[in-house]
Amino acid sequence: MQRFYSKLVRKSYRTLRHPRIRKITWLNKIVFKLFNRALWRPCMKTVAVGLSLGLFSSMLPIPFQMIIAGILCYYFRANIPISLAACWISNPITQLPLWIFQEKLGEKIRTFTDTGWLNFIDVTGEVPLINLQVNLANFTVGVAATAIGLAIFAFPLVFSFYKLIPKKYLQSTKKIKNNNHTPKQMNKIPVEIFTDKQLAANKLAKETAQIIHTNDAKGKTTVLGLATGSSPIVYYKALIELHKKENLSFQNVITFNLDEYAGLPPEHPESYWHFMHQNLFNHIDIKPENINLPSGTVSPEETPTHCSKYEENIIAAGGIDLQILGIGRTGHIGFNEPGSPKDSLTRAIELNNITREDAAPAFNGIENVPTAAITMGCGTILAAKRIVLMAWGKSKASIVNQAVTGPVNNIISASYLQEHHNSSFYIDQEAASELS
Repeated sequence: MQRFYSKLVRKSYRTLRHPRIRKITWLNKIVFKLFNRALWRPCMKTVAVGLSLGLFSSMLPIPFQMIIAGILCYYFRANIPISLAACWISNPITQLPLWIFQEKLGEKIRTFTDTGWLNFIDVTGEVPLINLQVNLANFTVGVAATAIGLAIFAFPLVFSFYKLIPKKYLQSTKKIKNNNHTPKQMNKIPVEIFTDKQLAANKLAKETAQIIHTNDAKGKTTVLGLATGSSPIVYYKALIELHKKENLSFQNVITFNLDEYAGLPPEHPESYWHFMHQNLFNHIDIKPENINLPSGTVSPEETPTHCSKYEENIIAAGGIDLQILGIGRTGHIGFNEPGSPKDSLTRAIELNNITREDAAPAFNGIENVPTAAITMGCGTILAAKRIVLMAWGKSKASIVNQAVTGPVNNIISASYLQEHHNSSFYIDQEAASELS
């Protein structure tokens, strides 16, 4: 059933995106408006609360319905007036289903099962408006059976619309101009687009220096969360430049790296310990005891304890002041591959095949790439006071677009940054080429 709905939805969208139909701009706008979850989900939630309330509590007096509506709307963050209106509208509409539940479905099921487990609510009440006598026990059984029956068909359809529609059809069509490096509020997250990645790295390095100077003046240590990969290398070079030419000191800086491959010792040329020392730590005056990376050689039995200790060390240091991130083709931050929960903490994780394929050239073949890693969790990252994600090049354009303008979801963990109070994307024009 799920595959049927999936194919149906995809074929419908292929038709709507046909070149001839795409020329009809007003129709295109309607399609985007109707299927933009950020627009219709809150309204649907409100109406769903109201209709559900009308269906399940239409035997109750209106004042009781209003009280329940208020509680449900507060809990589900729905709109109370709209929900009440939907509730009252649904009251007369639900009278016929109520009669069906009472006289047909619920009564027959109870007669067939005859377990007597609902005898404690085996009472008869009067439905408002039409004075229909309804047995509460039969009504409950009928509603439950109908809900289960509908769910069998409704779930695949809802799943299709929420999960299987290509995300580019769920995004806003609003266009944004690309300036040299002017902050732009993309629909859901601030993005700064630079003509050159060196400009972005220089700006971020100066921001880092300002944080360090401010904390030094207060007698506090600065805690940096650092990333590996190709994206932050230019940033690390800018920090080294500030250290050598402007005497930026890292004596009072503590660092915590995002991740490390499982099974790689520090001296391995592809370990992140080696990467960080080669690209940053060996060129600045940071104290060795202030450098923190997950261990790639910890045994599986000791991994949970090691990860918990890593979390404790971050908290003991005062939390991360500035977290630097890159983004993988799967949309991961750190190694938080698709499916990573928003509140996840430092842990071992199995690497996605796409991630391993991207690392294969450095390891001389995918067969040499580790299959697992230890990574900070999404919750650990989101606890940082400030977060900056860097992305360069055309190859990152699609995933940047999904992370910035798409829905928040656990498939693309970078999308969680939309809900952070102080996060930004620093990207070049090629990486911004697919932003809508």
